[in-house]
Amino acid sequence: MSMKKAYEHELKARLLEYEAEIERFKAKAEKAGDDMRQRYQAEIADLEERRQRMSAKFDEMRDAGEGAWDDLKVGIDAAWEDLSRAMKSAAGRF
Repeated sequence: MSMKKAYEHELKARLLEYEAEIERFKAKAEKAGDDMRQRYQAEIADLEERRQRMSAKFDEMRDAGEGAWDDLKVGIDAAWEDLSRAMKSAAGRF
């Protein structure tokens, strides 16, 4: 398996984990009181936006040739770090 394919599999697995975690956050938000639910929903919307940006970068990398993906990896790693920090922060509040 090429390094690109291995990286794709790893990212896809982590994206699926974060999607599941966002769904758990949504379930908790639904059980919260009105004030907290609004705060949670705003935070969830932010997480979903970040996840969507990461997913778009993932798609861009997946479609790139073997030579070009290395250049895209820097941007993907930065987007991934941003999403990871936001998810960890949100997990502490949920």
